[in-house]
Amino acid sequence: MKKLFVFFLLVFALSACGGKEVVKQSDEGLRTSRALESLEGMRQAYIARDLVGVFRYVSDDFKYGYPEFQSGLKQDLETYPKADISFEVDRIIVTDASTKVVFHWSGSWTDKNGIIRDARGNSTFIFKPSGNPAMIQSMTGDAPLGVAR
Repeated sequence: MKKLFVFFLLVFALSACGGKEVVKQSDEGLRTSRALESLEGMRQAYIARDLVGVFRYVSDDFKYGYPEFQSGLKQDLETYPKADISFEVDRIIVTDASTKVVFHWSGSWTDKNGIIRDARGNSTFIFKPSGNPAMIQSMTGDAPLGVAR
């Protein structure tokens, strides 16, 4: 009986020590997560042909002109009623001024006649340093959205 008591005491003591410590996410980690969530949100909204959904993640002071970007996306939706695009993140750079997401993309766009256009490229989306969701303030490289020409 004494051995059984000691056994249960040891089991109880060991199980009590197994709790996980809650670790607060760093500012850089939080900004990275938000930027990736915004990038994925934009991608999903674009595939769903949801212009409002895409612009949920675009800052009003978008460097290259919010109206111009909006016009390019509208033209995409009119020209290509179906699109599929994938993003592969290469790296993320977090500074005091921004969160930069460098990624490769590939996609296919189907026009009203059923003709498929494939394309790929490399882009960098630069997100504002704060906000939830992260808001894109500029981009460099090949534009994965607004491809209609």
